[in-house]
Amino acid sequence: MIRYRFGQSDLLRTRFAIAPLMELIGAVYALRDPARYLVHRPWAEWARPRTEHLDLYQLHWPDGGRIPVEETWAAMAGLVDDGLVRFIGVSNFDRDLIERCQAIRHVDSLQQEFSMLELRDRDLIRWCGEQGTGVLSYSPLAFGLLTGAIGPESRFDREDVRAGRDEGSLFAPGTRERNLAVVGSLRPVAERLGITLAQRALAWNVHQPGVTAAIAGSRNPDHVRSNAAAGDVELDDATLSELDAIVSRAAPA
Repeated sequence: MIRYRFGQSDLLRTRFAIAPLMELIGAVYALRDPARYLVHRPWAEWARPRTEHLDLYQLHWPDGGRIPVEETWAAMAGLVDDGLVRFIGVSNFDRDLIERCQAIRHVDSLQQEFSMLELRDRDLIRWCGEQGTGVLSYSPLAFGLLTGAIGPESRFDREDVRAGRDEGSLFAPGTRERNLAVVGSLRPVAERLGITLAQRALAWNVHQPGVTAAIAGSRNPDHVRSNAAAGDVELDDATLSELDAIVSRAAPA
């Protein structure tokens, strides 16, 4: 069983080198010198791949205001100026924080949670597209809800975020049941299109204004191939409108 926990990050060494930054903020607190930390840490972390540069370096979470975001972003911009990093981005940022970064240097990417069941940042993602900021949506399958593999009787370990202990969770009591009802309404559309539920969710995701790519977790190579096939799915305007009418009934997270 795959368990979802906050605070975990994966190292992706495929077409892009994306640095894992979940531990970044704590180290910055300790050093109290984010500029120096940001300049030196990529190469300490990335000596193994021996890459000449990082393609994308992202600040994964806001730190709650302890260190001005302008200071951190200026340090990251310096990495680009020095040729050590090609593009820099942020994750889990709101528009205000992004605009504060934009005043120093363009924000190349935003990595944000976004799915048919998590629509709170839809306007932000559209706006990013208008600004020329690429958007990588994470959890596009809503922690498995949109695959159809989770039902009313599914149970999860207490440490799993899908245990539904948090009031705002997609799996909170009441919210989970409403979300499953939405998934049930989406199933006939996938069947009509001849695709899986996951492919339908991913295809919808990348068709949304502003979305550049969707990050989908996979258990094995077959899942990877199946998810990748969603990139070939074309959804016409009528189908997108039909899907939007259904997802508008999703419980607010």
